[in-house]
Amino acid sequence: MLKIKTIASMCKKSGTICLVDTGSKKTTQWVGDGKAFYPLTNIPYLEMANLTTLLELKEKQLEKISTQHVRERDLSSISFEDTDDEKPITAETLRLNIYDKTYIAFETSQGYIYMDSSYLKPLSNIYDELEFYVRRKTGTAEPYIICKTGLILQGIFMAENIITPDICKQMIKITGDAKQIFKE
Repeated sequence: MLKIKTIASMCKKSGTICLVDTGSKKTTQWVGDGKAFYPLTNIPYLEMANLTTLLELKEKQLEKISTQHVRERDLSSISFEDTDDEKPITAETLRLNIYDKTYIAFETSQGYIYMDSSYLKPLSNIYDELEFYVRRKTGTAEPYIICKTGLILQGIFMAENIITPDICKQMIKITGDAKQIFKE
């Protein structure tokens, strides 16, 4: 069960609510902030006005939030369905605290990819059951992360590029310090 209030808080913080209609036979809808999406299950089909009520967002709050109600085909590079085009990845290889955010590093066959750990808060009640996978956006090599419980897709998360020249310099210094420590 998703924690709807956590999703509302995430959308308020990012300033975006994105409601996605998959168009599948189940008429599953997904909600998120454009960087993370969660399935809305066991509830009737929602229009944006219904969704903002469900998220308990007041008119004043909505003035500061961009709302988008789109079809899955509008986000064609991302699949909201189960596919064979995914590779399992190990959860929580490493956590990095950078400024005011914590990122989870996932090791893939093509290097590390990163996601904001706060995107897992709506799934905190099932966190121990989650299995993580990497997919590639259609037409690009750009990765995104999904999580499942068994065969059920629970979340879709865009990988974030957190490696900047400043971060690289700091990590090189840390690596040098670690080499000195372990040399002794």
